Amino acid sequence: MRLGLTALALTDHDGFYGVVRFAEAARVHGLPTVFGSELPWMRHPLRISPWGARTGTPDPSATHLVVLAADPIGYARLGTAIAESQLAGEKGPPGSHQTVWPNWPARIHAGRPHRLSKGAVPAALAADGPMAARRALDDLVDRFGPQRVVVELWDHGHPSDVERNDALATLAAKAAVGLVVTNNVHYHRPTRRRLATTMAAVRARRPWRNWTGGSQRPGDGPPAFGC
Repeated sequence: MRLGLTALALTDHDGFYGVVRFAEAARVHGLPTVFGSELPWMRHPLRISPWGARTGTPDPSATHLVVLAADPIGYARLGTAIAESQLAGEKGPPGSHQTVWPNWPARIHAGRPHRLSKGAVPAALAADGPMAARRALDDLVDRFGPQRVVVELWDHGHPSDVERNDALATLAAKAAVGLVVTNNVHYHRPTRRRLATTMAAVRARRPWRNWTGGSQRPGDGPPAFGC
């Protein structure tokens, strides 16, 4: 409400862990809600573990896909997809949503997938350039349809943000898909920066003062992405 938002989405990793408290708080403030989840989509080929443990690593090792449920049917189908992938995995990390449930995009057609900083499209762009990013985007469009895919842009003040966002926007235009602008938010107030960073460092089993989390502007302290 402080930021003047007209709606807010919550996308926990691999589940709906915070939706009850989120929905209750949003109801108090009269804020429309969107429910979704950030899912492992494709494992990195050079990693020994398919996804990496949920603890002991700076970030679980997979490209990610954020899926937003468009309605209660989409929410239920997304919940089923998550449950089946969790059952197919091992303790901690779930199985691949791409390999465990190959037809799940069709079964949660009410959902709206998009990429974020660890998504297949920006990851391919950073690693192998625009052609690889276009192939990754085309793959998602083929699976979900252009009306259900949007490309995410974000700006954390890094020198490469503008160049990356320009490239992603060009790719989205060529693929005839939409854009969203986000901030990869992990906490709701600037005063929560230290707490959020501490929790991330504990999960990664890294010293707080050495924690970078993979994203940091030159001269910054431990990073955090907030509202």
